Amino acid sequence: VVVERTIGGIAARYLERLDFNVLVDCAVTGGVASSASGLDHLEGATVALVLDGSAQPTQLVSGGSVTFARASDVSYQVGLPWPDVKAEEDRYQATLGMESAYADGQTQLWIKLLPTPVPAGNGPTHGRRRRTPEVLLQLWGTSECRCNGNMVVFRRFGTSLLDQPTPLFTGFKRVGGVLGWSRDDGVEITQTQHLPFLLLSVTTYQSTD
Repeated sequence: VVVERTIGGIAARYLERLDFNVLVDCAVTGGVASSASGLDHLEGATVALVLDGSAQPTQLVSGGSVTFARASDVSYQVGLPWPDVKAEEDRYQATLGMESAYADGQTQLWIKLLPTPVPAGNGPTHGRRRRTPEVLLQLWGTSECRCNGNMVVFRRFGTSLLDQPTPLFTGFKRVGGVLGWSRDDGVEITQTQHLPFLLLSVTTYQSTD
């Protein structure tokens, strides 16, 4: 694809190839290394790093390269971080003449459930207060996400805990402790790191007043 980007205040068009195994944008990838070069196209830009499947702090490209805080043992990815999608929503709301304050500077994936009608013996639940004490997420090959700001835990204690990336998880994750009453579902699934994520389904358990 041809992508127009503004790097260092200069707009340019880049010829890029889509790769679903790469977790950052406009990226350079490699194997075992303590630094990455060939980043002249990102000179002066703040880039995200993924080393051996683990997200690392962002760095500034200088002289067409970055030096890692530690050397990669297997692989590295260096490229532009994904934008804050909540900031994009704020900008969209502004075009409609509305103000919003969703942006938090770190949300690169944001899923907000639509209000769900819940059968009740005393009539429709639309517009009534409700709470969601538990959420069931069906995930595939995922190692990082949050539900209503609560981190979903994928790492377990064991002998291989340290110096290892968060393992990829496939299956169901039950998230409890979702507090508060609202007139909508109030369920949001977000991601803040450049790590694999695939959501297959969401099941919510709800109570109404």
